[in-house]
Amino acid sequence: MGCRLRGTAHGRADRPLAKGRNPRRGRGLPDQRPGVPSAPNLGTPAGGAAAGGVGSAARAHSACPRDPSRVRIDAFARVDCIWKTDNEEALRALESRHIWNERFLTVRLNYSPYDPLYVLLLRAYALPDPHVIPMRPAYAGCRSWVTLERPLSTAGAMPALDDEAFAAMRRALIELLGQPRSRAAP
Repeated sequence: MGCRLRGTAHGRADRPLAKGRNPRRGRGLPDQRPGVPSAPNLGTPAGGAAAGGVGSAARAHSACPRDPSRVRIDAFARVDCIWKTDNEEALRALESRHIWNERFLTVRLNYSPYDPLYVLLLRAYALPDPHVIPMRPAYAGCRSWVTLERPLSTAGAMPALDDEAFAAMRRALIELLGQPRSRAAP
């Protein structure tokens, strides 16, 4: 987990594209209840790894050393805004801000035109001290998000982008995608 979010925690907090899943079915988007920790799982085949569809941010994850019995978490992200879209032009304009390459985005858009994409603006934070937790079967496999078994302390976490830079990113996404369908409380 630490490797998966390392890029976002250190100033590259602009990876807002998530797999489009139907939230009514309870899959695809993170649990937004207060106090429920979750983290993106960028190394899934559905995220493009098996199809060679990921960009450099996701490939960096595969280079991280890994102990299969433990998960190291040195960063986390909170969902700030959510957009639902099938606007291919807007998604192409976001190309430098997500982990998918052009080929995979085309495949995903053509795969299920009735299952739109959800664009998530994540606010990423670096933890001052990493947490190492046991690997659980619920964390493995092809998952976009996992809910951790217990809350982890985020005291002392530093945002990857300062407030001004993050607000500018949010404004740019609103300009491209319109008003978000939901927004986290400030």
